[in-house]
Amino acid sequence: MSPLEPDLETLHQHPTPDPAFAARLQRDLRARAERLETPAPQPARAPRALPAWGLFRRTWTTAALAFVLILAALVLFADPQRVWAGIQQFFRYVPGVGFVDLENARVLSAPVAVEREGITFIVTQVLATTDRTMVRFEVQGLPPAEEIWANGGERNDDFHVQLRLSEDATLDSGGMMLGLENGQIEFPALPADTALVFLEFDYIPLLPPGMFPEQWSIPLTLQPLEGEPDTALFPEPYMPENATDSHFGITATVLQVAQASEGAAVQLAIASDGPAWSTSVGGFFNLRDDIGHSYAQSYEESASSVQVMEVVEEAQGPNNELNLQTYVFYPTSLMARELTLEIPEISRSYTLKGSFTVDVGENPQVGDSWTLNIPFEFEGIKATILSAHLTKETYHNEDTIEGFNKLEFLVRFEPDPEGRKISSFYFENADGYFQGGGAETPNDPKQPAKVYVELDASQPFPTGVLTFNFEHATIAYPGPWILTWPIPRGENDPASSYRPVILHPDARDTQNDLTLSISETVQTDRLFALALEAENLPAGTEFLWPIAWGTDPFNPTEVTLSDNLGNAIPSSNWETSWGAYQNDNLTRAQTHLNFALPHPLASKLTLTIPAVHLFMHAQTSFDITLPPDKVPLRGEINSFADYPPKEAWEVDVPLEIAGFQAHFTHAWVQEEDGWQTLILFAEDVIEQVGNFHLTAIQMETVQSPDGQTWNVPPFPMMSGSAGQIPGTSTYVAELRIATFAPEQQPLLPGTYHVQLNGVLVTVPGPWELGWDLLGP
Repeated sequence: MSPLEPDLETLHQHPTPDPAFAARLQRDLRARAERLETPAPQPARAPRALPAWGLFRRTWTTAALAFVLILAALVLFADPQRVWAGIQQFFRYVPGVGFVDLENARVLSAPVAVEREGITFIVTQVLATTDRTMVRFEVQGLPPAEEIWANGGERNDDFHVQLRLSEDATLDSGGMMLGLENGQIEFPALPADTALVFLEFDYIPLLPPGMFPEQWSIPLTLQPLEGEPDTALFPEPYMPENATDSHFGITATVLQVAQASEGAAVQLAIASDGPAWSTSVGGFFNLRDDIGHSYAQSYEESASSVQVMEVVEEAQGPNNELNLQTYVFYPTSLMARELTLEIPEISRSYTLKGSFTVDVGENPQVGDSWTLNIPFEFEGIKATILSAHLTKETYHNEDTIEGFNKLEFLVRFEPDPEGRKISSFYFENADGYFQGGGAETPNDPKQPAKVYVELDASQPFPTGVLTFNFEHATIAYPGPWILTWPIPRGENDPASSYRPVILHPDARDTQNDLTLSISETVQTDRLFALALEAENLPAGTEFLWPIAWGTDPFNPTEVTLSDNLGNAIPSSNWETSWGAYQNDNLTRAQTHLNFALPHPLASKLTLTIPAVHLFMHAQTSFDITLPPDKVPLRGEINSFADYPPKEAWEVDVPLEIAGFQAHFTHAWVQEEDGWQTLILFAEDVIEQVGNFHLTAIQMETVQSPDGQTWNVPPFPMMSGSAGQIPGTSTYVAELRIATFAPEQQPLLPGTYHVQLNGVLVTVPGPWELGWDLLGP
């Protein structure tokens, strides 16, 4: 009997699930438990190349499948607390791996280090379970990266590593995460009686061949875990109650949480109805607590294995899909009593059915277009394939030039009343002439998606009626899914009574007629945050944020916080923040600057701000005329000496806004991927008004020649930029005008009316704000 079957039987007792579903689940459990046998060792063989750079991890589809089946049942139809105790004894969180059943696991008793020619390779941990083997390592003694590649050496991606079990048996790696000085490698499960293995590899990962010691063989002696796993090494997870939320038939549930020194690990389960074959969490999301912290995801520590399974009922009916993913966030505060995970969006991918045809005629040529207006509907979301356009594109490789004929389709999606959107979709040519056929849809619903298929230009382009089959699409479902749960703490835990230290120092400085002050500082066990405000601003001006600044744009002076001991305190904005952004990170106002904790002996801090950004609200408008038959610029302008390009024509558009002046003298149409933008260029610019320097111009709306009005995406997606050409005294401004209507591509000739609503300005400092840590 499988050791997990008693837990399954307990699970089935309350409540009683559908009999057909339970029978299928039990059969799957038995079958999969039997398949979790140790794979036979592989004969020794020649090394093979593996893609080794970045985050490449193969999903272990057999990883803890019996346990996954129980979790599936927990999520889908059971009371999890009633069965959790039966399977929790050996279940732990392993940093960098995820939640693992450590029963019968083998580990290193201590790190193993091998030193050769000043380079030390350290195997810090080996974890061998019944379904996989994980090896974590560090490399010490390497010179700085700029010295390693000083002579233009190439990174070595040809990294082959294996575990030698005996003279004639090895295990090849199944996936890895590699950095220059550390990494993690996964292998299949070891035979049950194996206690000694050798980690063998030709080169240290990623380093150029020939520069460092090669042909490594490191002996690793493993021993069984005795008793219950050490919680200091393998934190014991807890299972929150009622940390679940549902929308659109999609249920997100926090299954387990583990608090480790590396961070807070959260195992998230997403269960959904229907025949989707993939489910994923989308959008920016983080973890927050009841104190005020917001914790970013720690991608380096997050376990990247995903288990996806379907639990299918015997009777005809919808499938239930369960997606398990472990996310690791930066360490949470000891003051926190409650955590909340907010998921803005969940996506599901579906198989599509149906096809459409395009008659390209008997002699299609590059530049030809075909109006289609083919409607289709998917999961209630309506769309139209508007047109097809034949183009040619050239790719420059190292020694060759390759040409491709591209058949581009414009597809428009109708707004969905429920806020859903098709985020990507795919179709392919039924006749096999073309490659490609996928696209991601733009965020703006008015802007169409572009889907293209391509054919080698050396091949004859097909003629007549072409058939394309729909393949699959992904729908993004809007949330938020809000999952909140208490953190288990003992009654006498002193941390539960701790609170942030909030002070209001008298720290201010005035430079260039602008006063900056610190209205609040917040110190917790995780960060030091401060609220920065601007005083005596002109009417209609909004303070945005401090910025780096300097005469050298490639080496600007940064915003810094320092103490009286000479220490620079690093920023923590991307790890842990305090009320960092208002309104879910969508508004301009940044409420706090976030730093690491000051030195405990520091008595005074100084905040140095090189410059700040302000937004000046102002209204004005102008008209610009696009003559007919203008040849667009295809390609990029690589040098300021090429402004304006030969495709430009002269215009006379004077502009004054918020006291700044620009005289636009040239315009041209730029085309990229079949999409056209009207660009205005000004070299005669009055870029400074008092101490304010023009940085960008913001458009609000554009009215096209047919009378339609298009909203321009708001700040910070600026519509135009301004700045000084490096190495010169020339100051230029550029405005990019476009519509979001596929039927207006190419751009309609005629007059465009452009409405502006403000400018982004820079005010240089520096400001130095100093204060004592003890008051008031």
